[in-house]
Amino acid sequence: KKMTTTTTPHTAWHDDQYLFRLTSTFGWDDAIALCNHLVEGIEASAPVSTDFDSLAGTTIGVDETTYNRDGDTSSSSNDVRIDESQHRYYFNDVLEENFNETNEKSFQDWISHAITQLTYQDQWGNTPLHAASYVKPPVEVIAALFAVGRLLIEWKLFAAVKFARNSLTVKSLNSLTEPLWAIPSKDGSTPFLVACSTGASTSVLRKYLDEVEYYIAKKWVSDP
Repeated sequence: KKMTTTTTPHTAWHDDQYLFRLTSTFGWDDAIALCNHLVEGIEASAPVSTDFDSLAGTTIGVDETTYNRDGDTSSSSNDVRIDESQHRYYFNDVLEENFNETNEKSFQDWISHAITQLTYQDQWGNTPLHAASYVKPPVEVIAALFAVGRLLIEWKLFAAVKFARNSLTVKSLNSLTEPLWAIPSKDGSTPFLVACSTGASTSVLRKYLDEVEYYIAKKWVSDP
């Protein structure tokens, strides 16, 4: 099932529930487009080049004030913090022409926007990933949501080491305390549990398992 595409991802800048509505109403193509849009926006507006591989072994919930790249609490000449709020990077031809409204968004804007879209919860505590998992989604939708979630976690860990600790970006990223697949609804159901209990395809369930294994391999979460 797929609803007709009538809007473009820039609509989401004015609607915190946009991704949630797409994933709960079979708006698969639009949901994937929005996730791709978020990834492109974050990457294109990033104020610094990154070495995410150096962050392997850093858990998601770690206090950003307690470690540097080497995992200790001491300062280092190699640990130069960056105030990314002083940087504004602009798109050229990264996005399609109907995304012109977003061309002058800052890195902080993109990070906050992505977090808002991915972690929105309805009155029952369901996120967009919950919503998608309830309605037997295509695996491509789950993969697109996971891609944004991974990128945000990577930036959370990188920003904790390299950005000014009182920056808005660090504060926004620190609101991410759990992987998308582990965020519970009000009744305690995670998106993974929802997918398992509502007849999601084996490819979707495999994608969930692969994502969990990826986080464990990166040591972003503890091995249960």
